[in-house]
Amino acid sequence: MSDIEIDEPIVWINGTFRPERAGALPFSDLGMQGIAITEMLRTFRQKLFAVERHLARLSHGLEILGWSNDVDLPALTSALQEVTANNLAFYPNGSELGTVVFVTGGPNLSYLGPVEVKRTVVVHTFLMRDEQWAKARAQGIHLTVPTTKQLPTDCLDPTIKYRSRMHWYIADQQAHAANPGSRALLTDLQGRVTETSTGNIFMVHQGIAVTPPKDMVLGGISRDITLELCHEQGIHTEEKPFSVLDLEAADEAFVTSTPYGLLPVTTLNHRPIGLNLPGPITSKLLEKWNTIQNG
Repeated sequence: MSDIEIDEPIVWINGTFRPERAGALPFSDLGMQGIAITEMLRTFRQKLFAVERHLARLSHGLEILGWSNDVDLPALTSALQEVTANNLAFYPNGSELGTVVFVTGGPNLSYLGPVEVKRTVVVHTFLMRDEQWAKARAQGIHLTVPTTKQLPTDCLDPTIKYRSRMHWYIADQQAHAANPGSRALLTDLQGRVTETSTGNIFMVHQGIAVTPPKDMVLGGISRDITLELCHEQGIHTEEKPFSVLDLEAADEAFVTSTPYGLLPVTTLNHRPIGLNLPGPITSKLLEKWNTIQNG
């Protein structure tokens, strides 16, 4: 870290470590308009997990946006580790953190006029509350298909992990109104299942784990790890489109995401999925995820 020691949680903004309470973006930053890409990492056993995978996805987004030359990835990698290690010290032993990096478009020229454009790069952390997922691992979660649709792929590349969440916020509000406590599962304009607001969806049909292909959805880090775990366990997988009706008729279903790894799905649109929860394949994968998380 810098020569100035900060005896409290910190953030990293554009190469400078600051106290967390002093971390802020100006109103003129394009990030305020959702023009930003992001990654959320987390720790397992107080160590950041899958750092290289997350930074590879961030690099992919930077390349698509033409921002690759504006971000010092080695410095960012070092900042991720330093901010996380520093901030863990301010929580009880055994605590886990979520570590977020985001890159914005920088200054809004409409506000500031012809100024030098520099991207804004931020790293910050928050306390993971893993206890909130314990019940969901045992009892599963509920999904509802709202009227809001997935953004068409020819409007916004789904492989970019972007910061704007407005359509997801509306979708989750609609899902909760239709089925309190449920999360939104979006479909595309063709009626094909895509993803949830926080992760990727899998269904199990006749022993095969099926998930939408990467050209339709954000390629989740936990999604990819789950596919690898399936292969290790001899579970056949397919990446192909499927419908809501296909999912309703599935033997099992689960979602994957960084905060929780893997969670069973209990119902879709009030209808139960499968006969047992969690199903045998979901249970096997949950066990493997528990090994990753707990050692």
